[in-house]
Amino acid sequence: NSNRILKISTAGALSLVAGNGTAGCTTGTATTSEITNPFDVKVSCPSGKILIADSGCGTIDLVDPTSGNLSHVAGDYSLFGGLSADYAFTGLSSSLMGFGYIVGVTPIPGTDNFYVGDFYNNKLYEVYSLPASGYKALVNIIR
Repeated sequence: NSNRILKISTAGALSLVAGNGTAGCTTGTATTSEITNPFDVKVSCPSGKILIADSGCGTIDLVDPTSGNLSHVAGDYSLFGGLSADYAFTGLSSSLMGFGYIVGVTPIPGTDNFYVGDFYNNKLYEVYSLPASGYKALVNIIR
């Protein structure tokens, strides 16, 4: 794991999308931010926003293709690990969530919402945005 997200163009050229190669949980410019053990990456169409399941930080990171910035949109890396399955519950702000171990993220077509798979807590969450507060979101437990 190089703690980076790379893009391969149709011509075969590699370019850096996120992560500077150092393990960590920082935000800011995507290519200089630190990510740890990215487990899954999805592009939300048609917006082109990139969702990263950052398993090592316990966060879902979003790369905005317009600004080039990376931000945590769900999960709080300071709460990562040691959380009971009861910690995450319906209606909790996603910025206060403590995921156990994120194994997947899937955008919901036509929205800024997404699903998150949490292996340690054996749960599937739906995270949905609140337009008035940007990407602060609430969480609904699916399973």
